[in-house]
Amino acid sequence: MILVLLVSISFLSQGQDKYSTVKIYTPADKSERSRIIGLLQIDHFQETDDGAIVSEISATKLARLKTMKTRYEILVDDVAKNLETLNRQYYLDKSTGNQSSENRLAFEETGKTIGSIIPTPSAFVVQPTFGGYYSFAQMETAMNNLAIDYPALVQKISLGLSTENRDIWCIKISDNVNTDETNEPEVLFIGVQHAREAIGGSSMIFLMQYLCENYATDPRIKDLVDNREIFIVPCMN
Repeated sequence: MILVLLVSISFLSQGQDKYSTVKIYTPADKSERSRIIGLLQIDHFQETDDGAIVSEISATKLARLKTMKTRYEILVDDVAKNLETLNRQYYLDKSTGNQSSENRLAFEETGKTIGSIIPTPSAFVVQPTFGGYYSFAQMETAMNNLAIDYPALVQKISLGLSTENRDIWCIKISDNVNTDETNEPEVLFIGVQHAREAIGGSSMIFLMQYLCENYATDPRIKDLVDNREIFIVPCMN
């Protein structure tokens, strides 16, 4: 499971304003702190132990910050370029057999790597474009392939059209996938409900592939699929 690449970044589309990771030393006064956050239109941030906040802001907002009397520190000048550097290193490590980039420990199972707990599905791809995430077209391809490879488990359904006339696709996974089994509980997973949460879509692709690939070999997965109707919407927005 590649955690280095699946970081939550909202600005990977080409041609957008440059974004930087900035640590802003906001004042202790809550109203003044809120005023600064409002002026910079920051909606996602991480608080630090010293009372500062860390966020990714555009060059336009950074220029606005420079005119204010608030102390700040640029942690990453260009987040998109930094991610590209991490991606290049990942692919280099993968091509040379160096697995250190995937050697990340899970908090709940000390001493084990993520890959040994949740093996990455063979069909899952860390995309070489779009910062490693899946574009909408790549999601469609992954869903189509899954429906072809597992016709007894997978049904691809359109929930309707978006305002831009794109199908909102849903994958149903169940042992009797073409039958509405009213006695089984229904489970719904949704990704990219908010447009800038690219990790959600990739996570949903990962989940559907994981369920199908492990159905025949993992009794826990078989029990889940046999006794539920699972609906997965990779891209709601």
